[in-house]
Amino acid sequence: MTELKRIGILSSAKFLTVLMGIVGLTLGIIYSVGGAIYDIIVGQVSWGGTGLAFAAIPGMTAMFAGGGLAVGIIAPLAYNLFARWVGGIRINLKLD
Repeated sequence: MTELKRIGILSSAKFLTVLMGIVGLTLGIIYSVGGAIYDIIVGQVSWGGTGLAFAAIPGMTAMFAGGGLAVGIIAPLAYNLFARWVGGIRINLKLD
């Protein structure tokens, strides 16, 4: 068993920013396409509403990526602080 003593803040921030950016992009596409399909089914295509929904794609991507960046910085800072006091997480690594 090995103890995880520290988490790299920069690597955690980069990883979570990219991961959450992809999640935001995916959800933005689903939201926009779903809204467009709804407008077509209902029969009142409002380009203001549909256009605004498609503007959610970069907006949601940026918001999720920003949240991922914040969590990617705060979480390892908290882990590193508490790991000093109570010890790190014990993990089993297989090295080849």
